[in-house]
Amino acid sequence: MIKMARQGTRLAAAVVVAWLLGRLVSDRYGWSQWLLWIPTPAALVAAAAALAAVSWSETGPGRRRRVIAWAACVSVILVYFGAIEHRLLRRAPGGLVAMRLVHGSVVQAWDPLVLARWGEQLTALGGDVTIVSSLLPQRRIGRLLEQFGGLGTPVVIWPFVLVTRLPVLEARPLIANAGLRVVVFRIDATASLGRVLTVYAVDLPSDPTHSRAEVAAALRRILDRVTSAPPDVVVGDFNMTRGSASLSMAFPGLEHAFDQAGRGYGASYRRGLPLYHIDHILLADSVRAVGYDLVDIGVGRHLVQVVDLAR
Repeated sequence: MIKMARQGTRLAAAVVVAWLLGRLVSDRYGWSQWLLWIPTPAALVAAAAALAAVSWSETGPGRRRRVIAWAACVSVILVYFGAIEHRLLRRAPGGLVAMRLVHGSVVQAWDPLVLARWGEQLTALGGDVTIVSSLLPQRRIGRLLEQFGGLGTPVVIWPFVLVTRLPVLEARPLIANAGLRVVVFRIDATASLGRVLTVYAVDLPSDPTHSRAEVAAALRRILDRVTSAPPDVVVGDFNMTRGSASLSMAFPGLEHAFDQAGRGYGASYRRGLPLYHIDHILLADSVRAVGYDLVDIGVGRHLVQVVDLAR
């Protein structure tokens, strides 16, 4: 029994060390991104199991020291999870809401009833600007657009659909290269935000064998060469985790809307048991978030992002 407990604590220690190394090195390298994808709940469960094993199974000298060490490990991971990673203790930010931005990802939805549900739920969120990332074929997108009549006029630049009542000044592809897709939308939001809003809609490769750092570096090199106004907002399915080095590399100087205004458990994928925050809304200094929510609309694989912006 004692031997099994010690083997279990060694395995738990390996999980916790790998998780910690992933947080320290982030996804700067291909090998380290696998460590970054170890979710914090896995490290917490491992540490708690080790604490239980040491407390109930071990005897002899050193037991008290190991109990204290594992109890401290559980406490530190728990504080990190609640206070830093998911902002469970944050107060609601103040500020007058000027505009609501909604973003959802429709990867696969072949059933017309599912598409109808998608449209109904997104419409109910009441976005002034609604952006949908979609890999649906054109005929399916047409059915989806039928559900958005109450949100304004749709603009389709595959794989994105923008729906808004605000004047759209520009909508064009910025990058469509080797799985990197970026579309720029310029929206006249002077009545609400006091400025023309430049929005980049982003969709990046989902293949986990691709180095996130290499994807981010390639995206940054291309963006540095294209001609466009710098973004006020970047939105989309990045397939990169919030706070990762690759995300900062791709869009340096931008801040995550969750970091500004998010409170509570912040993970967008996979719906039902979300462990990873891979859908993001990044903001420049020209706008500020006063609310950020991840909403389960009951369909799809991703939660929907809802951000309230202030001037």
